[in-house]
Amino acid sequence: MIVTLPLDLICVGLVFWVAAGAGRTILRKVWGAEQDSPGLELVFSIGIGLAILSYIVFVMGVAGWLYGWTLRLMIAVMCGLFFREMKSVLMETPALYRWCRKSFAGRYDILLALLGVAAAASNLVFNYSPPTQVREMLYDLTAPKLYLSHHSLIEWKYQKEFYYPMQIQMLYTLVMGMRNAMCAKLVHFLLGIFAGLAVYSAGRRFFSARAAGYA
Repeated sequence: MIVTLPLDLICVGLVFWVAAGAGRTILRKVWGAEQDSPGLELVFSIGIGLAILSYIVFVMGVAGWLYGWTLRLMIAVMCGLFFREMKSVLMETPALYRWCRKSFAGRYDILLALLGVAAAASNLVFNYSPPTQVREMLYDLTAPKLYLSHHSLIEWKYQKEFYYPMQIQMLYTLVMGMRNAMCAKLVHFLLGIFAGLAVYSAGRRFFSARAAGYA
């Protein structure tokens, strides 16, 4: 599995990059200008973009269009529609790096960053492994697999969760259709990383760097 990790990361990274471009387009139409916190703007953009992608996949599931090629085509169309903002996200990587360096300037901040990296690495090892938890075997990964095999959202009378498809399952369906189930687990992993970044960015923006570190 570790051999396929680079390709899986490229697949999931593309989905998150498209989400960032789509989300930023909407975010800047609402806020009207670039924000002074690159980290906070990035996580909000990705969150909005992933919500958009999940709803698109849901509509495709209702219409019976859940094929690997249709999901890849949808991502390609999204790349064309939001290429300008996607390019902007990529070009602003140095600014995000400077923001991170400024955020972790002291020894205490560096220690927190190292602990965060260590926790993320161990979490990646756990996530990038065969499914063992009850939720993922019963419906988190099983539902997307059945949706893709039937090319649409289906009922499954033995599992109540099939009667209310969740947004996260739509994202799992997207990456599983594009590549494999391990990509779905990487989506789960990255959502945790960006959730932590959101908490830190919000804490730093509205309180202080020390409060954000404790959060």
